[in-house]
Amino acid sequence: MLCMGLLLSGALGLMSWYAESRSVSAQEAEPPLSRVTPPARSMNHLRWHVVRKTVPIPLTIRTNIRSSSVVLSRDGRHLVVGGGATVHLSILDAETLALQEQIPTRGDTTNSVQSVMSGRYILANASRGRIAWRNLRVNRARDLFVLDGLTLELIGVVQLGENLGNIHDLGDGTVLVPSVQSRRLSRLDLATLTVVEGIRTAERDFLPTNISVRDDGAIALVTEGAYLGRVAVGTEVLVMDPQHPAERSRFEFYGGLQHPRGSLFHPDGRHILIADRKAHALVTLDWVQRRTADTRPIGDYPEDIGWMPDRREVWITFDGNRGERKVALVEVTTGQLTEFHLPGHTTNAPVFSPDGRMMYVPLSDQNGVGVIDLKRRIVIDFIATTKQASDLAISADGRRLYVAHHGGTHVSLLE
Repeated sequence: MLCMGLLLSGALGLMSWYAESRSVSAQEAEPPLSRVTPPARSMNHLRWHVVRKTVPIPLTIRTNIRSSSVVLSRDGRHLVVGGGATVHLSILDAETLALQEQIPTRGDTTNSVQSVMSGRYILANASRGRIAWRNLRVNRARDLFVLDGLTLELIGVVQLGENLGNIHDLGDGTVLVPSVQSRRLSRLDLATLTVVEGIRTAERDFLPTNISVRDDGAIALVTEGAYLGRVAVGTEVLVMDPQHPAERSRFEFYGGLQHPRGSLFHPDGRHILIADRKAHALVTLDWVQRRTADTRPIGDYPEDIGWMPDRREVWITFDGNRGERKVALVEVTTGQLTEFHLPGHTTNAPVFSPDGRMMYVPLSDQNGVGVIDLKRRIVIDFIATTKQASDLAISADGRRLYVAHHGGTHVSLLE
């Protein structure tokens, strides 16, 4: 018996050491993920942090583009899903994820899907024709699909040029649409589907990609954020009048940046915050004095920037393939930096619970979603999914989270 006891004791000790060594190895392999007991479930949060259902979307794959997008209809009863691997827009029931309808796009891919004018319209763009390389650039002629945000009926299709960028809602029934390869900016009236005004930026070889507009709608900032092959190009930003894009007297280009990506107007209306990928910094531009007011290091390869719900901080995502796997928050008044290290990285925007306490982050290189408690300032969970998570949409009550996966081939419901 004594011998057996010693053997059992030794075996248990070995198992304990092995478990500890595996835990240490895992922590060394990637930034630690805090396994903290989530707070008491709220009516505004996911209750169980589990995947209730994952469904495939019938499609014909013609390309292997990973991007995907998902938005909710205005009444929250349906989902609209597009993806880089799909040739149509898919409409699903938000309760059951049953496929309701597929809208042909006559293209090879459907990429971004977004809601504008408080959900009145849903916009989606589609590539017409296969990817063709010309002078090391990818040229894709795209259609912009306009859907009714409630009924999801197709209102119409508008052709606005090659390779549409980040469309910005101007809040007056029009949107500002950059066409990257066509080097064109167009102000589109969604009620009539006509271009109110447009201008080309070809004389500066400026490839408009991302747009931010000041709260009063008087000034817009356009960044390039484009690539020539695998080399980042674009060191300028354009300050312009979004209501009158053809008014060249209101055009002004600013240089001195390295590779501006996302941008936001500061609440003071005077300063512009820019995530500069090659400078590895958050750059503050004073457009009144025509100078760079501040350059704050924030980490390697920042990709995008957006406002937190309280508008006191901005979130910043990073290219984790080349830099750290994290999301950072920056307090715009003090410059205080808070970093959340995650088991994967994202280049897509996070979403927030209705009360602003929880931040959900799609991890595009991992099968899952990171959960951050903003009140306690910690990562509290990682919700594993069966496919790579690309884009998120959250229900109005905060109790359901929808995940569009790699290429738009699958959708998951999390609760």
